Amino acid sequence: MAAHDKAYERGSEWRKWDLHIHTPASFHWKGAKFEADPASAANRALVDAMIAALNAAEPAVFALMDYWTFDGWLALKRRLGETGAPTLTKTVFPGIELSVISQFDGLMITFGDGSLCHVGGSEAPQKGPIPLIRGKSTTTGVPVRTKRATRSRLRH
Repeated sequence: MAAHDKAYERGSEWRKWDLHIHTPASFHWKGAKFEADPASAANRALVDAMIAALNAAEPAVFALMDYWTFDGWLALKRRLGETGAPTLTKTVFPGIELSVISQFDGLMITFGDGSLCHVGGSEAPQKGPIPLIRGKSTTTGVPVRTKRATRSRLRH
């Protein structure tokens, strides 16, 4: 009998999942945040604390849902691949939370490969300049820029 079979001798049964948790990479994280150097001792300590908290928590499965980044997921995967890393006993999925609080119709995000993504917005009229996000994704390196989403841009 394989080790996996021994863990679930009763076969299929209900387990708790938490599919919306954040890491120190998340925009609204209230505790210590990751440093710029992914290999820093401080980041390793934060990821080790994440692993301990995940292992101690009741759910069997988690999804990391940081705002606008996969950096928490990448930090976890990096640490788990290092010598001396703690063992993660839970299942963890990558995720991302895209959230916009705005006073305009929304954003049209254009990725470097030409793909588009319309992100939220309100029906309120625009009040002031439209914020633009420029630069590269912190996780993929793909250039990103935004434009105001208008009805003509959203037509197929």
